[in-house]
Formats: sequence, structure tokens, C-alpha cells
Amino acid sequence: MNAGITSAGRFTFSFSAMYYRLITAAKPVAAGRPLFSYAVLMYERGQFPGQRLTSVIRLINGLPIRSAALCLLYACKTYRFRGAAISFTIKMTADLCSSELTRIEASCILMNMYTKIYIVRHGQTAMNHAKMLQGRSDTALNETGIRQAEMTAVKLKEMGIGFDHVFSSPLVRARETAALISGRPAQIQVDDRLIEMDYGPYEGMDLSDPDEKIRTFFSDFVHNPAPEGMEPLHHVTERLGSFLEEIRKSHLSGNILISTHAIAMKGALEYLSPDSKGSWWSKYIGNCAVYMCEIKNGQFSVPEEVRLTDIIVQPGV
Repeated sequence: MNAGITSAGRFTFSFSAMYYRLITAAKPVAAGRPLFSYAVLMYERGQFPGQRLTSVIRLINGLPIRSAALCLLYACKTYRFRGAAISFTIKMTADLCSSELTRIEASCILMNMYTKIYIVRHGQTAMNHAKMLQGRSDTALNETGIRQAEMTAVKLKEMGIGFDHVFSSPLVRARETAALISGRPAQIQVDDRLIEMDYGPYEGMDLSDPDEKIRTFFSDFVHNPAPEGMEPLHHVTERLGSFLEEIRKSHLSGNILISTHAIAMKGALEYLSPDSKGSWWSKYIGNCAVYMCEIKNGQFSVPEEVRLTDIIVQPGV
């Protein structure tokens, strides 16, 4: 394996995939060379920059294998390895350490990784402004909605919040909001489970003069079931819960942005608040409102509102 330093002072490495397989298969007892080589591999794949790489090298090169493995796992946590890299790290450390470091122990370390989920309602649309029941109508943000999303992005940035993963409802207003807030439109992952509640025959209704069935339903979501033809609220909670559980089990690390809709967002908040007893359904959630929960020790925390000042608020629904 050849190592050098570029003019920018970063390490560059070249080694063959065959050599990498050989050294990882060797499983030396006294040194962390396979882990060193894995750190190099992650560097070459752009997982973390040169300064972080040298820190990992200093920690793991020449350490007893168990200590080296633990250092790599914590590097994985600190530097936010993702997806396949995390799974490979667990497998590799467990294989290298045999009985000294179990898969369970490795997984427990990784489950303590820093993960925060930010759920945002999309910015305003013309239908919101007109107080119409929007549902799954695929309407774009209006000028106010664009400004709301842009201002939300600025406020979150001022708070030091950026996003490592971005998910969105398939509807255009949510995707536009996700792109404006995250600044990463190409990284948006669309998931149908984040779509708004299906209002069926009531979609497009003027909420300033609603049908009596809608008036009754909206007056007490907990005790009055959704009118026939509309998606039941328990189904909204179930599909949002399914999505959130998938996020939890995937061990994604860092900040996660989820761009969705008012009722869908309430379904997510209900799922994350087992003791709420339906209280989220009657709470007003404005355009570009943001709520955050953490994943700690593999469990969701109770969501809290991220209070952003100076966000444009206009009458609407």
C-alpha cells in the first residue's frame, strides 16, 4: 500500500481490492491493520476527510484488536458512516474480534449514534390560502410558501442545523419544501407513506362553509370517525409509524428531514407520543412548522416543536 501527501496536506492512498481482502482475512491478533485499511477504504470513498482519517489512524494502528475495533466503531459514530458502511462495520468488527466483541455489543454502540428527526409541514399553497381542503391535490407552493421554506432554511442554519438525509411526500409542495429547506434537491428520497390523508369525495371543499359531516369530524377527531370515503386516522398513524420504524431500524445517523403535510404530520406525532390520547389531531400546525425528536438507545424521544421566529404566517389552513 502506497501513501503520500498532496499539496493540500491530505493523505492519498492506493491499494488493490485483492490486497484489502487479504489483510482483512488475515485477522492479526495484536494489531489493527485491517481496521486501518478499512479506514483508508472509507476515506477513498469520501466518507470522511483527511484530517479525520489521520485521527482514526493514530487511534487504531497498532492497537490490540478489540481496542482498535472499538475505536473504529466510535469513529463510525462520530463521522456518521451511513447505510452499508455501518452494516459492514458491525460485521467486520464482529468477525475480527470473534468472541471478544459481539455483534450485539457493536450494534449497541451504533444505536447510541446521534440521530435527530425533523418533521416539517410544507409551505403555503394557493389552496391553503383559499382555505380549501387540499388533501392529495398536487399543488405547488405559492410565493408565500416559497418564502416560508426559504426563511425556515435560514433559521435552521442559524441554529446550526443541516441535514444528512432528506425524505419527502411525493406531492410537489412537500418536495419543493424539502429542497428549499435542505438545499439538497438531488438527495431527496420520496416515500408514499408520507403523503397527505386521503379526503376522498371531500377534497377541494371550502372549509369556510364545510359539509356537516366534515364539520362534525373536525370538531372532535378523537370521538368522531372520518366520514365514509375518507382515510381513517388510525391508518394515517399506522403508515407514518411504519415509515418512522424503518428509519429507526436503519441506524441512519445525523439530522434527518421529513417533509410532509398537516394531517400526515399529526399522524407521525401521534405515533411518537404514545400517551397523547389523540391530542395531536386537534392541534393547529401551520405551514413550515417544525417538530423534532431524537433516537436515543434505539428509542424515539417525545417530539418537541422547534420554535422559529419571523416565519411568515398568513391566514389559511
